[in-house]
Amino acid sequence: MKLSPATPADLAELAEFEREVFVREVYPPFFFRQAHDLWPDWLLIARSEDERLIGYALGAPVAPPGEAWVLSAATHPDYRGQGVGGALLTALLASFRAAGIHTAWLTVHPLNPALRLYQRHGFCRVSEHADYFVRGEPRWRMRLDLAA
Repeated sequence: MKLSPATPADLAELAEFEREVFVREVYPPFFFRQAHDLWPDWLLIARSEDERLIGYALGAPVAPPGEAWVLSAATHPDYRGQGVGGALLTALLASFRAAGIHTAWLTVHPLNPALRLYQRHGFCRVSEHADYFVRGEPRWRMRLDLAA
């Protein structure tokens, strides 16, 4: 597996990957272009040995300074459970630390298997929201102290 920041040449493939993995709620292609322009070090992709896109992670800084969000993370279903998500999250959090970020945030559906990954990395539930994005879409808001 090879991890790297996404390049402009990766963005169309990344948008297609997003549609394949998430199906219903997806970021549109223009969002990945804007994310790349705004946070190029925090849009990371994972490729298999045969150069297949198998995952990505996206982070963004927020106010107050020193805080950032893991906006999205995805692993292709064929590669789940093989360390792709963990490698991407580890790399993204390292990038956060290198940029002076001391607090990382994310939200996750409470039944998402990735919840265990986030907990293993030290994220703790801060709050629960029954209708976070839309009615009937629960999310846990989680926080990680990167300075610890």
